[in-house]
Amino acid sequence: MSEAKTSNADAALPMDTVGGRSQPRPMVYWLDFFDSLLQETRRGDGGGEAQLQLDPRWELDGTHLHPDYVSLIGDSMTRCLQ
Repeated sequence: MSEAKTSNADAALPMDTVGGRSQPRPMVYWLDFFDSLLQETRRGDGGGEAQLQLDPRWELDGTHLHPDYVSLIGDSMTRCLQ
């Protein structure tokens, strides 16, 4: 009788120790920085309805974001990996 070959798909994944047990680290992380790109604005005298718009710090040419937004990605990555 031949032995069945088994593969361990997690063998090549980076591992974390959680609660004394070794577990594979996720391969995909959600980088939660979208809200940091926005600012709340109000129409008129400030009593109007609030709207979210791109924060002027991240504007470049009306189509693309300013490269400085990459700092938000870095901060978000740091939070994910802690």
